[in-house]
Amino acid sequence: MRKCFAAVFACIAILAQGCSEFEPRHGTKVTFAFETSKPITRAQLAAASRYLVARGRHLLDVKGPRVDGYTAYSLTLLLPGKRIPKSELAKLIQPFSIELYHLANVATKAHPNRPWKITIPSESGGAYLFVGPNARLIDSKKDPAQVRDEILGNAKPIITGRDILPNAALRESRNGWAVLVRFRKRGAEAFFAFTRANPGEYLAVFYNGRLISAPIIKQAISGGEALITGFAKQDDAVAVISDLNAGYLPVKMKITGVTYY
Repeated sequence: MRKCFAAVFACIAILAQGCSEFEPRHGTKVTFAFETSKPITRAQLAAASRYLVARGRHLLDVKGPRVDGYTAYSLTLLLPGKRIPKSELAKLIQPFSIELYHLANVATKAHPNRPWKITIPSESGGAYLFVGPNARLIDSKKDPAQVRDEILGNAKPIITGRDILPNAALRESRNGWAVLVRFRKRGAEAFFAFTRANPGEYLAVFYNGRLISAPIIKQAISGGEALITGFAKQDDAVAVISDLNAGYLPVKMKITGVTYY
């Protein structure tokens, strides 16, 4: 038990790095409450700390954000060097999502009579166009909600962000930028099983509810990793990497206090 506590304390200590005589003496102090009826576990505390520190660094452009204190029900984050408006601080706990879906309602060479036809964009970052019953046209850029509601329907994701390890990396692709992701055990197994069983099918990647790419599966993909393409700008790919590498919030949180020092 002592070793478990020591490991967690060491993890939090790493996230608290940056406290030194060179740290700015002004900044923003944010207190969060864990919205749970039970005391937060050691693993949840470590995950929440990593998430908040990473998002403070990448979303709010703070150098050296760190955990200043915590209890079983709350956590305090220091954002040195900046007075950040409360409206911006809400970004720290806004959820993000990345999900991979089978486009089972979209026509392929093997299944030409499915209700929806797809037109692939000619360049990275372009819109996917879907034509369906009664010549219904859906543009993935203009109508992201319709893509989810009408193209996906009640489909369940093959992969979610929780299946992806927090070590995504930037790659340059032929037509833009890409994100290399590596899967946890469950994700690797699900990804391999899907690609093995569905050659010629579309596997769509949704980020925060928007379709960013829909490649055709050519063969079974083993090895536990995949390349997500569809980014015209490097900054767009980096934003996804930042979200993925922050991990995820293990429980809901809310901001209960903001002070400036």
